[in-house]
Amino acid sequence: MSEPTSSYTGYVGEETSLTIDYVNKGKSAISNVDATISGDIDSPTPYQRVGTIDGGKNGTIAFAVTPQLEGENQVKIVITYEDSNGNTKERVFEATVEAMAYEPSDPGTDDPGMIDPEPTSTFPWKYVIIAVVAALIVLLIVLRIRKKKAKQKAEQALWDKWDEEELAEEKKEAADAAAKETAATGAEEQKK
Repeated sequence: MSEPTSSYTGYVGEETSLTIDYVNKGKSAISNVDATISGDIDSPTPYQRVGTIDGGKNGTIAFAVTPQLEGENQVKIVITYEDSNGNTKERVFEATVEAMAYEPSDPGTDDPGMIDPEPTSTFPWKYVIIAVVAALIVLLIVLRIRKKKAKQKAEQALWDKWDEEELAEEKKEAADAAAKETAATGAEEQKK
């Protein structure tokens, strides 16, 4: 079995892992392999039952640990097993888990890793732009309708003028015809 290794230096109260790699170099299996961890740490699984390890097999025993002290946290791992003759054996490993003091970040301090977001404008420019575009569209529609109505009115006035001229001409023709008829009737009466 190798010495225990920790995954990294963490913070007090922050979970990390502690592992032990094992290899059964013998030809016979070892049985009832158990591992326990204790020390200046908390672990959700301080006891692990590994079971039987056949000859030539290897693996890893991993513990989730939470350091309780700043600096070096002393840890003791005890591995017990039965050899092929049924004799109980025990191996003890001592290790340390490094932990730094947890320093909560103060939102009021400048963190060089943080980028200040661009200040957001409180003026609703988006809505103003939408309103201006909508007003322009309405204005264009109104102007187009007025232009169309003015064109229709001008056409109608032209037609009305033409109708009036035609009516006046018809009246003049009727008056002329009436005058000719009256003159013709008068000339006939004189002939009689």
